[in-house]
Amino acid sequence: MNSLGRCLKLFALSWFMASAGLAESTEVSEAELRAAGLMPIAVKGFDSFWVETETTLRAFDTVQVAPITVRFSESWLRRYNRDQRSLADRLKNADLAPIVDDLVEEFDRGFAGELARVPDSGQRGLRIQPELIEVVIRYPDLPSAGRKEVLVQSAGEATLILRFTNAETGQLVGWARDRQQTSADYRPFRRATRAFNRFEFGRLFGSWARQLEPQLAAPQ
Repeated sequence: MNSLGRCLKLFALSWFMASAGLAESTEVSEAELRAAGLMPIAVKGFDSFWVETETTLRAFDTVQVAPITVRFSESWLRRYNRDQRSLADRLKNADLAPIVDDLVEEFDRGFAGELARVPDSGQRGLRIQPELIEVVIRYPDLPSAGRKEVLVQSAGEATLILRFTNAETGQLVGWARDRQQTSADYRPFRRATRAFNRFEFGRLFGSWARQLEPQLAAPQ
């Protein structure tokens, strides 16, 4: 992982430990979005999508994706630990660093890596600020936990929030939100492993990127 990714992981983990696992609200109201001059449009794959006009995002020549921040569901860790019979299976805040690490790396590859457009001099740039909040992992499968076989239909779920701004002026030009769970089409159930979790969240991030791409300018 590059230095920026490591800094991001440490920031997300320190935030999580300081707040005892509580997810800070990043929601904005409809009134706030309208006050910013945005209007809602229907975009497949997103629960909510707001822009200045339907062609606003396509007017930018380049796309910059800022480092993602990761925040877990406020009740997830508490509920997860309550359901574990053995103390060895319970997770501590410090155990969450590998999860944050994996999510950041998969997002960089499956979302940011697919959408980023390298800016050239004189081109208008769009900046995307992503946040992954209310994250739930069905079974983390971390080395610090007791080793056991757990079968799941999906690796977990999360809410993605995107803020779109003019990279030069910082003006808000769009906002989007969507909550999804990872694929739930496994029959029979799949064994939950760290590799399985990474793969499934990577697929989810890639799906979001594909749904967003038609709203952006075509690569040059």
